[in-house]
Amino acid sequence: ADGAWAWIMGRGYVTHRDADGRATRLVGLHTDISASQGERERLEELVKNDALTGLHSRAFCDLEVENMERARVRPVSVISCDVNGLKLINDYLGHNAGDDLLRRTAVLLREHLRLTDCAARMGGDEFVLLLPGCGSSKARDILERIRRGLEAANERGDMPVLLSFGLASTDDPAVPVSQLLRDADRAMLRDKNAHRPESHRRIKKWIERDKNVIVSLEDSRYEGGPPPTRDGSPKAEMQVQARGGKPRFPSPSGFPDEPFRLRAGLFHDYFLGMGAEPSDSI
Repeated sequence: ADGAWAWIMGRGYVTHRDADGRATRLVGLHTDISASQGERERLEELVKNDALTGLHSRAFCDLEVENMERARVRPVSVISCDVNGLKLINDYLGHNAGDDLLRRTAVLLREHLRLTDCAARMGGDEFVLLLPGCGSSKARDILERIRRGLEAANERGDMPVLLSFGLASTDDPAVPVSQLLRDADRAMLRDKNAHRPESHRRIKKWIERDKNVIVSLEDSRYEGGPPPTRDGSPKAEMQVQARGGKPRFPSPSGFPDEPFRLRAGLFHDYFLGMGAEPSDSI
């Protein structure tokens, strides 16, 4: 024996009782279920965490939002983040390089957060930071530290990590966290739309200088669309406008906060854990 714990399932059946109905004889069976329990824990880990970046998954983030609402945690802030130029990296350097960009992004985001904060990859190039007990002033300070950390990292000459951000905060219990998620996402999309050309030029310059590859930004896939104008999923609308078609992964209500979002997140994170490619959204 090595002192390790084991999961044991016990089952028993009373074969004899005395005149007062008390059990006097039992037949039972004990089964070692450590292997199956370990597989269950492994699957739970895949659902809770993003296999590529090591951050929390979308499903875990949704559960954290529900927990914060039940506990009425206020103030609370949300930072929405999106990686600029991931499609350029994927198209010209391959998805392994794109995966490396996402992993570096996760490291740079996480190192500026508190232990109580939740950093989650929502899918593709999108990340969300949940900041419980954090008002707008403190959230702006955290965001500024993240920006400075990105600038310092990019000065080293490695693959540039360029992010767009959106911030939303509240101390009002009547404002749900799901509303903050939508507000932060819209603000992030405005930031992304404003800085997309500059970000693409910087990535193009780095690829051509370090990888000796000619990059063309004329492809319509890299062109931005107008800012979002309707409620619902602003990113989905921008993709419709930019690509002239329907987004590939529409949701039933735009940016849902009903149980569908959790179920979709569970399946999404499971397939990412199985090796699915990240989104090629711009």
